[in-house]
Amino acid sequence: MELKFDKKRFRVKYCPCNKSNKDGKFAPFENQKKYGYCHSCDKTYFPEKENDYKKNTKPVKSPILDLIDKKIVEKSWSEYQINHFAIFLKKMFGFKAEKLIKRFGLGTTKNNGVIFWQIDEQMRTRTGKIMAYNPNTGKRRQDIFPTWIHKILDQTYQQCLYGLHQLKTMPGNQDIHIVESEKTAIIMTFFFPHIIWLASGGSNGLQSFKFEALRGRKVCLFPDQGKHELWNEQMERLQFEYPSIKFYPTSIECELWHEENILEEGGDIADYYLRLE
Repeated sequence: MELKFDKKRFRVKYCPCNKSNKDGKFAPFENQKKYGYCHSCDKTYFPEKENDYKKNTKPVKSPILDLIDKKIVEKSWSEYQINHFAIFLKKMFGFKAEKLIKRFGLGTTKNNGVIFWQIDEQMRTRTGKIMAYNPNTGKRRQDIFPTWIHKILDQTYQQCLYGLHQLKTMPGNQDIHIVESEKTAIIMTFFFPHIIWLASGGSNGLQSFKFEALRGRKVCLFPDQGKHELWNEQMERLQFEYPSIKFYPTSIECELWHEENILEEGGDIADYYLRLE
């Protein structure tokens, strides 16, 4: 069977790599939805029966991923007196901030930054995101870009949802709420400690592979203001891919609070609750 590209790219909503096809970067084959060429990830996806296209291609092996040495992680669990994000948490929540720091295993860098370690459900550290915050306002410093531990160590990696290690220490019937930023997940844990708060790491961070560990769980997505439509589409995709995960309706609170002029544009659920603190 000859495969031809369909000129109507936009009839397919998502590329097989799970990226939205709103920009038309995925070109499907005619009469196919899951197979074609993606300009975003530079991959061609062939139907499994089209063995003729694969006979000259070597099978792709799963990458062997490096993990961050436990000693490196534990060494960072100190000097919170210079950690600007930890200082902000203590300013807002007093001595209760210590529980948040310990629960999420926050790390400290020599230049006052915080390390958000990505520790998975098996307690393996995949990588760590280094970020800088204003210790008084808790706002991320725009003059310092986030960096990654795996890049510093020149290691391979695969991200996971931030805070995933809580699945190991908390009861299996706890609801899971997913927000965008690590900061938001930590702050919301203060207000609702009985819930497992996870972070995607950004509005485009809901990749399918990150949800493998959530099979059989109850999950609700809490997008930032302006991202409800995007995250609701992602939820529908994930619901199809993971029927064992029960997804609650995507939260629309941030949109409503913005309409009521009590949440700024692009604000998140933590901004609202900090306003009440």
